[in-house]
Amino acid sequence: MVPYLRQHRDADVVYGQAKIILSGKEVQAFPFSRVLGRPWSWSIFRLFNFLPHQSAFTHSNYFVRVGKFDENCSISVDYEHYLRGGKNLKAFFVPFIVSKMRLGGISHRHLLTSLREYKKSQLKNQALSLWEAWLVFYYRILSFYGRLCFQEVILPILSSSNRTTRWS
Repeated sequence: MVPYLRQHRDADVVYGQAKIILSGKEVQAFPFSRVLGRPWSWSIFRLFNFLPHQSAFTHSNYFVRVGKFDENCSISVDYEHYLRGGKNLKAFFVPFIVSKMRLGGISHRHLLTSLREYKKSQLKNQALSLWEAWLVFYYRILSFYGRLCFQEVILPILSSSNRTTRWS
């Protein structure tokens, strides 16, 4: 990352991607085999946190400009901090894996608490209106449980029916 950090000294944050792993091994199964991090877009970031803090290098000048982390946020602390930069946040994306993280962190184990904090951060920093924040909140819940249902219920049914049933 050093060449990118030197090249983008005026950036508030330079970040790459984070690969999700399970117990020290890379995950291959749907839906957890994924890489977090994507090119910067304020219009998407204000809806969803796609900036993996494990792969982010934040310039000290950004802390001077917007302040320290809000310790009232226990899960969304990094997201809230970057939301404070608003659409003027100078973020530079590096398209390669910088870190790996285990599946099952606090935001995954406490999904509803996590989503509530994200919504609170979006509202506090005026990234979203009240109705937009609630819409994103419910979308994320439905999306999570929809993927879980697909993985735990539908995929096993499809797998077993493909082995035992022939369609004409």
